Amino acid sequence: MEKLSHHRLNRYYLALKKGKKKFLSLHDLSELTALSETVIKNELEQYDILIGFDEQYNYLSLLPILEGELLRTVKKVVSKAPAIKKKDLEQYLSLGDFIYEHFSTNGILNKKVVLTKKELLILKKITILEIKKRN
Repeated sequence: MEKLSHHRLNRYYLALKKGKKKFLSLHDLSELTALSETVIKNELEQYDILIGFDEQYNYLSLLPILEGELLRTVKKVVSKAPAIKKKDLEQYLSLGDFIYEHFSTNGILNKKVVLTKKELLILKKITILEIKKRN
């Protein structure tokens, strides 16, 4: 059975949290989420097997499980690539100049250098400009 999406998990979690009863049945959860009882039963059965067998199952017992699952599925914010300006490119006369400045120490090539995202983008842009000059 496939995992629930973050949106659907959040929907169940908020419905369980919003429920004011001490015992929340399948019918009550169905009314809170506006989903059919069979859909809820099939989707939440992966978190507790007793849901399929017990008609009087208290769905509030799923609250800590769903909370833990929500924390695992939190979407990570993807940062944008840093912008490259002409000023960054004008520092280097050519591709060789960039390589000499970043990959060498006192004229000796250092292979263990790790470039940042911005430096990689500058290298890519310089390489593209170098190819355009040659053609």
